[in-house]
Amino acid sequence: MSQINVRLIQLTTAGAGTGSVSVATSGLVRAIGILKGDLDTPDIAITDGLTGAPVLSVAGVAADTRYQPSVPQQDESGADLDTDPIIYGPPVITGRMDVAISGAGNYHHGQLVLVIER
Repeated sequence: MSQINVRLIQLTTAGAGTGSVSVATSGLVRAIGILKGDLDTPDIAITDGLTGAPVLSVAGVAADTRYQPSVPQQDESGADLDTDPIIYGPPVITGRMDVAISGAGNYHHGQLVLVIER
């Protein structure tokens, strides 16, 4: 039986308007919410911290928003399935999620809402 977990992650930038955070977690990413707070219009890149696989990359976020990321499904060798149409599913985090922020203004704050199915 699967379990849904919701985590609130603080996003903070330094003097250069950039920031990063790593979060220990694993499971299927069902949704990601960005609560902009006083961040300018940030670019946000989220990856699986262990494999580097992309989860979500957005530029110029101008308002609070929600995403339901999806990635091509893979075979047992890790290659994208060669189907027509391509089959997509939720990205997987395998132990750590890395978030990189840029263009968000100096010393600003926002939040990331992460919905994970385990």
